[in-house]
This record gives sequence, C-alpha cells and structure tokens, in this order.
Amino acid sequence: MLENTNVQEINKAILVLRKLNADENMRRLAEMREKALHDEANAINSAEERGRIEGIEEGKLQIIEAMKKSGMTEEEIQNILDNKY
Repeated sequence: MLENTNVQEINKAILVLRKLNADENMRRLAEMREKALHDEANAINSAEERGRIEGIEEGKLQIIEAMKKSGMTEEEIQNILDNKY
C-alpha cells in the first residue's frame, strides 16, 4: 500500500522500517537459538553428571559384593568404606 507512493522520503522510511524490523526478528531468532543451545548443553551436562553418579554407586555395590564373596566380614567392609582400614 505505502510502497506505491511516489514520495521518495516515505519510500526510504518504509525501507528503513522494514530493515529494522528484519534485524529485530533476526536478533530475536539468534537469541532463541542461543537459549536453545544453552538449554541443550545444560541437559547434556546434567545427564552426564547423573550417569557418573550412578556409575560410581554401581561400582561401589559391585566392589562390596566382591568383598563379600572373598570372605570379608561386614565389619571389615564397613571399616574400608569408612576409611578406617
């Protein structure tokens, strides 16, 4: 509608407004992408940390089972776990 005007100043103003609007949209899209990448990195880090913790706990249980199978008493195992041995 306004693009059909013969007034050069209005045409220039319309172009400037469109460019600003496009830049604003691009900035918003870039911010959304940055947030999505940040959220994804946080999710991955959280999952890795949970995996490490679960792995450590599973490893402890396997070691305790191996200690029991080797004939160690509960007291000996507990002393090792308490770092008293």
